[in-house]
Amino acid sequence: MKMKVINKLLDAGFDDEKKVMAFGMRDMLICEIKGEEIGVVLELQDATKSHKVISFLADRKEEFEQKPEKEEAASEAAEEKEDTVTENYTFGGYYEEQ
Repeated sequence: MKMKVINKLLDAGFDDEKKVMAFGMRDMLICEIKGEEIGVVLELQDATKSHKVISFLADRKEEFEQKPEKEEAASEAAEEKEDTVTENYTFGGYYEEQ
């Protein structure tokens, strides 16, 4: 199914990484991408983002999906840090309160 979806994308002019990453809902209608093919497009975008297209084509899904988990953990850590630090304004300027 992956090759079928890739062929649809190529036929519609999505022939480089930038174009694949910009592929959106309207494009799915134009390319007649439906059902399970939508998931394949999303996986291809994830693989393209993490520079693991060959792993995607070789069905090594875990290799190109590991990076978003790390990014998710980093964003959770940043959110926790934001929760503990607040900025307050007094007459002279801003100060942080923890």
